[in-house]
Order: sequence, then C-alpha cells, then structure tokens
Amino acid sequence: MLSIGKLTLGQQEYYLGQVAAGLEDYYTGAGEAPGRWLASSTQLGLDGEVEPDAVRALLAGLDPTGAYRLAGRAHRVAGFDLTFSAPKSVSVLWALGEPGVALAVRDAHEAAVEAALGFLERHAALTRRGFGGVESLTTSGFVAAGFRHRLSRNGDPQVHTHVLVANVVLGADGRWGTLDARHLYAQRLAAGYLYQVQLRHELTRTLGVAWTPLHRGAGEVLGVPPKLLRSLSSRRAEIEEHLAVAGTSGAAAAQRAAVATRRTKQDLDLDTLQARWQELAREHHFGPEQLRRVLGVGTPLEMTRRHAELIVGQLLGPAGLTARDSTFDRAAPVRAVAELAPTGLTARHVERFADRLLQHPEIVRLESGRFSTRDLVAIETRAVTTAVARVSERDDAIDKPHVRR
Repeated sequence: MLSIGKLTLGQQEYYLGQVAAGLEDYYTGAGEAPGRWLASSTQLGLDGEVEPDAVRALLAGLDPTGAYRLAGRAHRVAGFDLTFSAPKSVSVLWALGEPGVALAVRDAHEAAVEAALGFLERHAALTRRGFGGVESLTTSGFVAAGFRHRLSRNGDPQVHTHVLVANVVLGADGRWGTLDARHLYAQRLAAGYLYQVQLRHELTRTLGVAWTPLHRGAGEVLGVPPKLLRSLSSRRAEIEEHLAVAGTSGAAAAQRAAVATRRTKQDLDLDTLQARWQELAREHHFGPEQLRRVLGVGTPLEMTRRHAELIVGQLLGPAGLTARDSTFDRAAPVRAVAELAPTGLTARHVERFADRLLQHPEIVRLESGRFSTRDLVAIETRAVTTAVARVSERDDAIDKPHVRR
C-alpha cells in the first residue's frame, strides 16, 4: 500500500518536532535503520546516510546547507511523505521468522519500494513553467530520503518505509522549481500496486510463499491466520474505532483518523515485543512449525502466451478497463495488469505489458490524452448520432401536465 501525506510549512515543525520529539526520533528512532538518500538526490551531492539538518533545509526549499533557496520562494507545501507499507502477513513473517526469513522480507520490501519509486520518478516527477503554470516539464527526479521502519506506533510488527520527497525538483531546463503534485496523486494507486507486485515476486522467489486472492492490488501470505493478523493490527483497530464513532468512512477520513489518533512513537524493546508476538502466535496456533509450512509452497509463475491473451481479452472487454468509465488514463492498465499478473513478473514487466496493451489495435487514444476501446467509442458514436438525428422529432414528447405531476 502507498499513502501520501503533505508536509506544509505550517506543519513542518509539528511533524519534525512535536510528533516524535524531532526528526531523529520519528524517522531514525531507536532500533530503526538510519535514513538514506534515495532516487536522484545525488544531484545535490546527497548520498548515503541522512543528515537531519539537510532534510530540514530541503523541506524549507533551501539547498542542503541552507545557504540559498532552490525554488525561488517559500511554498506552503514543504514536501510529501510517501509511506510504503507491506501487508500485515509479510510483517508477521519478519516478526516471527528466523533471521534468514526476516532478512529476505527486508530485502524484498526495499526492492519493492525502489521499483515503485522508480515508476513515480518516470511518471510523476514533473514541474510546471509559464504563466499560470500551463507548461508541464520533465525533471531529473525526486530529492528524497527513505526511512525504513519495522514497527507501528503501537508496537505491532509493521514493515514500512517513509519516503520524504522534498518539494523541489530540477527541471529539464536546468532551473529548480516545485513539484507538480497532481501527477504524484494521479499515479499513487498504480505505484502502490507495483510495490505489491514486486514484493510478491521477491518473496515468492526467495521464500516460496503463496498468496491469497488480491484485494485492491494486495494479498496476504497464504497460511497465516487472519485472526492473528487482526490481533497484531491494534493501530488499524484504533483508526476503525475512531471512524465508527465519527460516523465517517473513506480514504480521506481514514487519513484524518490516523492523524487524530496518532501517538508519540515509544522507545520499545524489541526483545519484549517479540516475546509478546510469539505468545499471540501460539494463541492462534501459529508456532515455528506452522510458519515453516507457509514457506517453500509457491514458485514464481511466468507469463505464458495463453495467460497474456486472457489478460488482454479481459481488459479490452466490457468488464475490463471501461467497466466503470468510458475512458481511462495510462495508470489504469498498470493497476489492472498488476492484479492479474503471475508472480513471475516484476513491476517493470507489468509496466511494459501495460504499455504494450495501450498499443493494441482495439485501444483508441483520445484528444484528451486518455484512452478508450473501439467498441465503446462505436457505441457512444451511434448513440450520439441517433440523438442528433432525432432532435427535431416530437413523437415521444411528454405533455407539460404530466411533467408537472
């Protein structure tokens, strides 16, 4: 899953200071890995381990030393917090598995974050130029730092990475500017789906796990008890309780609930936590032997020609890409293929498959830059033609008294 939160100048000190007593605590808290510069941050000489003062400068729109302003003026949005979260069952493997299993989970998660972030850099790292920002311009990529965490604020196992993206980008014209965040939000779901694709690929390849049916692009490791997952999801339970009390629902409401129920991250002893997790696992009859049984049961499945034909047929049909809307953007086939792809495919394979799908003779590129299918365009064209041809007919006109009634 991928969630995006804004860092505004008004919230900056709250986020970096009040939430967890400073950047060092929240993002590099006790026991967690130090943050590392990601993506194209080397364009500012940023590489290796993160220095908190450099992050503070970038969120203020300054160069890493704080000596000069990159984007020309201060902006309300300082940056964006992209949070990539593994499914709970994957975090359970990390929490309860032997060291080799935990290491495989960590490496798979990092590979998945890298794949999804690469997708966003190619398709969402844009800036704007010209009067009113009408001109869209490519950039050299994000200036970003990644902070990998293993725990939720409540001390539950939760493998996730915060990627802090500063609101400064180097345009193709050699000038610094701000990020056109519309593209970041437009590509959020597709990037989250690709994170899940890469994660499943890596863990199937290295640990041989199998997966439950996907829901919104994500699946759980087959064989991990659902009741155990709920027992180790106390943070989610808090958010759901807050939503129930408030009588609200939806992604935006859930994000507000997460902020409202957020507590300061505690300095939690990992040995104590692992003992608690193991006790919960035993209560749900998921000890070391049961954990071993979920490993080595799955193998990465490659995309056969027949499988590819079935995917194309499904997505081009009435129940596919145009099932809910008559047009779709480039991100839609990425998400759709990600849900149908076998575990032998990586995120880049899925993206390339989606791009080839858009070149299919049955796909029509519209003047708006969106896409549709030839069948649907033909249906709508016939409907419009029929309506125009009958515009002067009054055979079926409804009399005014009936309309009033």
